[in-house]
Amino acid sequence: KRQGLQIAAISLLAVNSILRIFWKEISEAHAAARTEYVRIIYTRTSRAVFAAAAFGVALVMPWTQEIITYVLGPRYQPGLMTITILLLMPVAQSLGQVSGTMFLATKETRVAAVLGIGAAILGIAGSYFVLAPSSAAVPGAGFGAEGLAIKMVGLGFLMVWVAAYWLKPRFGIPVSPLQQVIVIAGGIAISFALRYLLSPLGDFLGALFHFGLLLALMLGSIVTFPSL
Repeated sequence: KRQGLQIAAISLLAVNSILRIFWKEISEAHAAARTEYVRIIYTRTSRAVFAAAAFGVALVMPWTQEIITYVLGPRYQPGLMTITILLLMPVAQSLGQVSGTMFLATKETRVAAVLGIGAAILGIAGSYFVLAPSSAAVPGAGFGAEGLAIKMVGLGFLMVWVAAYWLKPRFGIPVSPLQQVIVIAGGIAISFALRYLLSPLGDFLGALFHFGLLLALMLGSIVTFPSL
């Protein structure tokens, strides 16, 4: 689990650099009551962050087994499923960073605190449920590391969507969780198909075409789904 989180955290480095500019633009526009500009900046930033994170996940996921072998070592192969699930964390974390910055820049600190406390409570309860054995005093599911990874990813997306629906009526921000799920799932499925179809080209040429085609498809999906 720790190694999966380390891989997922890499994508947040780029997001953190963007958020400084995002905070400044949103806070100035909000202070000037330029609601339409706030909506435009938030929408463009969140879509760009989502596209980059979803593309990275879709590109890397078919190669997870090789990454584990060459980066972490063969002894981590039993954690393949856990690390694969945790690769989805950058999408939720990146969007969560954007939403959190939006709350602070628009002085909605109380809402940010409530959502943070709610996420912490749900996280603790969910962790106990997926990890506790059925024989415990308060029985759980006993799903182990895979269950904990699913809980983390699921809770991350849930809080992102709750925040987005709270912001929607105030700034007219489009929200469509279904479209986001379709883009992520479709991108991953296409990425696995591309790796299989391009394997006869060899590792380097196949990976090059894989990168280019998947990038074009992901950018096309962002244009196709305007509510991302």
